[in-house]
Amino acid sequence: MNRQQRRALRKQDPITHHPDQPWWLQGVAHHQRGELPQAEQCYGKIAASHPLYYVVLGNWGALALQQSQLTKAMTLLQRALAIKPNFVDALINLAIVFKEMSRLLEAETCCRKVLAIQPTELRAQGNLGVILKNLGRLDAAEDCFRTVLATRPDHVESLNNLGNLLKDLGRLEEAALYYRQALTIHPNHVEILSNLGMTYLSLAQLNEAVTTLRRAIALSPDHVEALNHLGITYKELGCFTEAETYYRRVLVLSPRQADAHHNLGNVLKELGRLEESVACYQQAIQIKPDWAMARKHLGDVLRTLNRTDEAIKCYRQALALDPQDSLGLSFALAALGCAALPSRASQDQLERIYAKRARYWDHIADDRYRGADLVAKALKSQLSSPVATMLDAGCGTGMVGVLLRDLTTRLDGIDLSVDMLDKAREKGIYDALHQGDLETFMTEHPATYDAIVCAATLIHFGDLTSVFSACAKALRVGGYFVFTVFLHEADPEGSAVVVNPLEGFERGGCYAHGKGHVTQAALAAGLAVMQLQTELHEYVHDKAVHALVGVLCRGTDL
Repeated sequence: MNRQQRRALRKQDPITHHPDQPWWLQGVAHHQRGELPQAEQCYGKIAASHPLYYVVLGNWGALALQQSQLTKAMTLLQRALAIKPNFVDALINLAIVFKEMSRLLEAETCCRKVLAIQPTELRAQGNLGVILKNLGRLDAAEDCFRTVLATRPDHVESLNNLGNLLKDLGRLEEAALYYRQALTIHPNHVEILSNLGMTYLSLAQLNEAVTTLRRAIALSPDHVEALNHLGITYKELGCFTEAETYYRRVLVLSPRQADAHHNLGNVLKELGRLEESVACYQQAIQIKPDWAMARKHLGDVLRTLNRTDEAIKCYRQALALDPQDSLGLSFALAALGCAALPSRASQDQLERIYAKRARYWDHIADDRYRGADLVAKALKSQLSSPVATMLDAGCGTGMVGVLLRDLTTRLDGIDLSVDMLDKAREKGIYDALHQGDLETFMTEHPATYDAIVCAATLIHFGDLTSVFSACAKALRVGGYFVFTVFLHEADPEGSAVVVNPLEGFERGGCYAHGKGHVTQAALAAGLAVMQLQTELHEYVHDKAVHALVGVLCRGTDL
């Protein structure tokens, strides 16, 4: 804008005293009533005759934003700002436009300009938080949301945004707290109800998830996200018919939603309707061809239908899409005899599995999982007094550590899963917790521990010789190593190592070992076998799963 235009603008009267006032008032009234075409006509008439009225341009730009006319909104708002650079409302709306256009750095700049003009402008602070979250600057985004809430604790949008951020960070209990706080202010906010329901699902609080998601759907029967997650919740509860109902409602509303086709395939598989399940997975893959999980699940069903060649093709396609093998596809191919047995489950697979298990592992009923008790009991049978140092190798959430804390002066833990370690840390029983590979950790800590315990961790190792050797190195002379591995029930006395054939264990990257292999690996590592017994380890789908409980001892220097 040139100097003459600025002088002309200064000479003009405010809009409220201008002959165009009726058009202005009509435009605002239409806008407030949601009569957008009529409002646009009024704004356009004023802007045509008086192009320097920045307030009109700002309102017109806001109207275009409401109509998702992003390029038009950007042009109008930039025109307004060219006239009045510190026009706060225009800057706020332009930030939203840039965010919607994925021009996030420009959106950030607009928000920061507003805050430089009005540091207490909460709209800009909240918008900046959303933008920074999208940019991956999560700590700064959290600070923005908390700044808003420090001034306005009842600001529902910021409560929801902070909940979303915390949910993405895995801080699920905190996220649920903020969603619940928002709902005390706005009890019928459908999006927040849906978000809270999804958070309850992630926390494995399934009954709460059902109640909350049903509330959201009662208020908005066509809310696709809530319908889909209610289907997932019912599947987790084993209510497969109800899950099918909700997935089919999703697909009526959103036929191209690959997730819903895939989820419906999972439910139909559980209901034994395998051919229908195949069709669902194929539909999901057609919509999303690069989805390794859908191809893997399709392979599982084809394998059950004895369509082995098709299953192998699916597994190989999935592995090409998932080269880090987070889905354990090498196990499936090895089980079918068309690939070598991997030496151990991949790090990516274990991280994926245990990120989910961390949420509910401590809540498993005692009559379902006994691995921790078996290890604790076996070690106690060998000790006459507490030891100085103990390592919980593959400590998980700390179930073994709780049982053995009183038997050692120092208790360390090592685990691959960050999520499991977070749960273990909450118990406050470990002197030190380490994240990483247990075999590497033991090798790097020679002659450090008087006892090493390892419940349901070596189930992910094939040939045990290497990990036993690492353990022997980490033990002091006379130290004990106590562990569980799944029993190769088809050949319990033999020396074979196989993919565990039980339903679910292959997918979990689990092996089954014969007693002969355990004994040979122990002797090769210089460890004496003190005990090797078959015990009931857990129940899976009411099926008893047996394991070998081993006690090894380092008798001499290596």
